[in-house]
Amino acid sequence: MNWKNSFVIKVGGEYKFSHKFDGRLGYAYGSNPVPETTVFPVFPAIVEHHVMAGLSFHASRALTLNAAFEMALNKSFTASNPSLIAAEYSASTSQLATTLIHFSATYNF
Repeated sequence: MNWKNSFVIKVGGEYKFSHKFDGRLGYAYGSNPVPETTVFPVFPAIVEHHVMAGLSFHASRALTLNAAFEMALNKSFTASNPSLIAAEYSASTSQLATTLIHFSATYNF
């Protein structure tokens, strides 16, 4: 697939609002490792910017409830002509963005 090395940088922080609530924010950048010659829509690993936020609620000494939001910001990338994957991908444009919501619970015995 001729992918390149990717440069990745991540920053984040956590703030304790009270003994019951913790908040988190984060940002991640990863350079696009996919060359124009092998980009294709089945696996468009082209997103470069992600933002995240999270919140924890300490319901009791043992139980913590967590929620998080993650968004990969939209990225478009046009394949070369010709594409090394298949002719139908030549000069096509792949686009990707994702939004994820996570919920979890932690119980300490």
